[in-house]
Amino acid sequence: MFDFLTPKFITIFTIIYFLPTLISFFFKSRTLAIFIFNLLFGWTIWGWISMFVEAFMDPSVDRYGFDQLSEEEFNELIDEKNAEEEERRNRKRMRKNGYWLLTTQRGTDSLIHP
Repeated sequence: MFDFLTPKFITIFTIIYFLPTLISFFFKSRTLAIFIFNLLFGWTIWGWISMFVEAFMDPSVDRYGFDQLSEEEFNELIDEKNAEEEERRNRKRMRKNGYWLLTTQRGTDSLIHP
């Protein structure tokens, strides 16, 4: 009968389980992220397969289209994101202080303090 708790079996199982992490280490990929996801989700078939595929991906390849933007366009996107975040913080601060912020149909904001 085959014993599952032999050191040989445990070693082989561990190597196969962390194979995506080992591959990402040799391919200089996102090793830490793949290790964490492999550790947490490697026990599922989909988690292990997705980390196995991700280990072969080149981290220098832009999958989100940011390389296609010029520096000005990229900075505009960052500025818009920062402005949205600042507006969200201001609205939160206003609600905390008891003000209600109403946006009219023209797009202007009106402050109401109850």
